[in-house]
Amino acid sequence: MTIKPTPPQQISIPIVEHITRLYSEIYQFGKKIPKRDRFGLLARIENYCLACLELSLEATFTKSQNKSFILDKLQIKIEIIKRLARLGWNLKIIEQAKYLELETRLQTISKMTTGWLKYLDQKSRN
Repeated sequence: MTIKPTPPQQISIPIVEHITRLYSEIYQFGKKIPKRDRFGLLARIENYCLACLELSLEATFTKSQNKSFILDKLQIKIEIIKRLARLGWNLKIIEQAKYLELETRLQTISKMTTGWLKYLDQKSRN
């Protein structure tokens, strides 16, 4: 008799899902660019994206009074990714179509973070 482990339950958190998809796209895209750029600028973008994933999960499971600080850090990292992606586009490392796709995803994530912060602010005032 073989015992199969039960898969862990997936918790669907929209911002985490968006950041995960963003990282997947960046990772897949990285396979197609030259080694120098992959281990330079793109590696930094990937690292910041993973940091955003960590912060979004941390904010999800942290008590309300501490979430704002974490979400502020998340916003900063998202803005850094935006700037690095723009730099990649300016340096012709990232194609325009891919850059626009990444920028759209980053704007969505940024709006979600801002909305979460506004919600926490309103909640704390009540």
